[in-house]
Amino acid sequence: MSLDQVMVVMVILMVMVMVMVVMVVMVMVVMVMVINLGLMSLDQTELQIVIKTGSEAEQENAKAIFPVRNYGNFLLCSLLFGNVLVNVVIPMLLDSIPGANGIWAVVGSTFGIVVFGEIIPQVG
Repeated sequence: MSLDQVMVVMVILMVMVMVMVVMVVMVMVVMVMVINLGLMSLDQTELQIVIKTGSEAEQENAKAIFPVRNYGNFLLCSLLFGNVLVNVVIPMLLDSIPGANGIWAVVGSTFGIVVFGEIIPQVG
């Protein structure tokens, strides 16, 4: 193999790794948004009702969630910081892919965040 062929293979491998990393980060976006929608939609009064009247499995789940939901402000701040972190990392990773310079990284990350982080979690 010539040096040019080795370089082409290395660039292809690097692009494949970066695409996989971006996909993992997109999955993280979805997870943060699903956790946000799931935990912040639970009311403490509803959880107390489920703890007292729900089935055994529902009671166990409500008892596990109640302490987390009890500190709603801390929960919201943690979810927002996680969301911002993931949203900042995506354009940085996209920008490191050869050929995906500045504007394409921002456009691609914005599209990915809107589709995978906002639309899909609320539809599904």
